[in-house]
Amino acid sequence: MTIIYIIFGLFAIFALSVLFGAPYVPSKAREAKSVLKKLHLSSSDLLIDIGCGDGKILQLAAEQGANAIGYEINPLLVVFTKLRFIKQPKIKIHLKNALTTNWPPETTLIYVFGVSSFMPKLEHKILAHTKKHRRPLKLISYAFPLENQKPHTTHGAYHIYQF
Repeated sequence: MTIIYIIFGLFAIFALSVLFGAPYVPSKAREAKSVLKKLHLSSSDLLIDIGCGDGKILQLAAEQGANAIGYEINPLLVVFTKLRFIKQPKIKIHLKNALTTNWPPETTLIYVFGVSSFMPKLEHKILAHTKKHRRPLKLISYAFPLENQKPHTTHGAYHIYQF
C-alpha cells in the first residue's frame, strides 16, 4: 500500500508541475551549447533558466564562466538538481515560480523552454524587469517565439531576443 501512495505522490507532483508550467522535457545539450557559445558568456553574466529541470543549461553556462540560477516548480527535480551541483558555486537552484519572484538586477540572460501559453507572461515580466533595472537583457527561447517581439537572431529552433 505504501508503494501506491508513493506512486500517487510522484504522479501528483509531476501533474501539478504541468498545470503551473511546462512538463519536464530535457534540452538537447549539443544545440544549447552551440547557442550559448555564440553569446560569448563570461563571469560578468548571470543566466536564469526558467524551468531548469535537470540543470543542463545551468551547467553549460557555468562551464563558460557565467553564474547561473535555475527556477523550478517540481520539488523532485529541485532536489535532484541541487544534489547534482552541490559542489558547483556558480549554480544556484530555487524551488520557485520564476514569474512570481524577483530576478536579480544583474541578470543578463534568460533561457526558457516554455509553452506558447507561458510566453506572453514571460514577455511582460522581462519588459518590467528591464524597465525597472535599466539593463539590457537577452532571452533564449527554445521552440516558442514571443508574439510581440521580433527575434534578434535565430539558431535552429532557438529564438534569441534582445531587450
